[in-house]
Amino acid sequence: MVSNREETSPLAEALARGLSNKTDLNSELNALSNYSLKSEGDARLLSRALAGIISRLISDEDTSLLRTFLGFFQGVESREAYDVVRIEGVPHLLSVFDAKLDRISAEEDTAEALLFLLKIVSLYRHEGVVERVETAARRPLKPGSYLWSALFDTFDETHPYRTAVLNRLREPLPPGFIGVAYLDLANASAREGYLSTHPFDTSEGRARLQSMLTDRSNPSYAASASGALSFVSGPARDQLLALAMEHDSISVQLEAARASAKAGSETGLSLLVRTCKDPAHSRAAAHYLTELGRGDLIPSEALAPDFMAVAVMSAWLAHPMEYGRPPNAIELIDSREIFWPPTNDRRRLWIVAYRYDSGGPGGEIEQGVGLVGSITFGLHEEVTREMPLEDIYALHCCWELEVNHDPRAPTVRSILAGRSLLASG
Repeated sequence: MVSNREETSPLAEALARGLSNKTDLNSELNALSNYSLKSEGDARLLSRALAGIISRLISDEDTSLLRTFLGFFQGVESREAYDVVRIEGVPHLLSVFDAKLDRISAEEDTAEALLFLLKIVSLYRHEGVVERVETAARRPLKPGSYLWSALFDTFDETHPYRTAVLNRLREPLPPGFIGVAYLDLANASAREGYLSTHPFDTSEGRARLQSMLTDRSNPSYAASASGALSFVSGPARDQLLALAMEHDSISVQLEAARASAKAGSETGLSLLVRTCKDPAHSRAAAHYLTELGRGDLIPSEALAPDFMAVAVMSAWLAHPMEYGRPPNAIELIDSREIFWPPTNDRRRLWIVAYRYDSGGPGGEIEQGVGLVGSITFGLHEEVTREMPLEDIYALHCCWELEVNHDPRAPTVRSILAGRSLLASG
């Protein structure tokens, strides 16, 4: 039975209005964009609403309403609500997937929505996702979509159906980017000891790896291929390692060095040790050496606090959510120990300057600075190298209080407010 509090929740009211046809259901739900599923009652009401409009979701070429429901299911914030959605909501999502997949032609939006649906179902650890992932991969459904990577990422080491999905797609290997995302999942599973044999350690798989390593147009694909070489057996591995070690991308070379060192090669170890001294790739090289049980080989200069701060900033900038690659130039411009209000302690902080070149003659140059020592971050377009250092610390202080939802965060981020906060310590 749903309590009175749950019956009168904002979600319950929006569903009542939207399902009565007095207003638009999608508009009603979108008005709750920051609403999270926390109660069993809300989760049950949303699951029942989904069941009541399945025919509409199946026939409607506009997938906006389906995406709205998926957004709510993705934002569940309690175990109680999660369990309700898993039992009462997910089976209806699978019904929508099956029906819409049978009707789909070339609608880009529908295909993307169905991949998003599979991602949500996977988050609920439902067994039905295994067959649907295989069906979507074999079709193939949007083989170039990066949503495949997000989908496979949900199959982490705790997922009960991770091995089942890996085994379903072994032969033949999935095409296009699906195959690359599947390779990343296989690499992670193999490194964590969940696979006895790697899916790409076959004649088809080795040929696919060779193709990815020789195609210079996409270094990220080559890096994925290189990451599999620790798990490739037979004489073909040496040929693939040679291709990876000769690749233009340092990331590809490092993956090959890890595989080579794991096989006992001093050449691979030497490359990892040398790369530890390059701040743009030091973090990855040091991680691989530690993983190999050779952390003792990390050069002392790569462990110096100032160097590590620059390396941390470089790794942050290279994240796909930022620039996606290391900067062309990076350097430390300040370091000091101060009282830091966001963490309520004294700590050493570093300000690091970086530069990105467009690559072409006369191309644009983008410069910025970031802070390391608390939350690594760069306030792009808000903080510049020309600013007084105290102003940079002040703005980062305000920003960090904001993201921590600290009541001391100023209503408007400003240098004056940040300086006042720093002075209070």
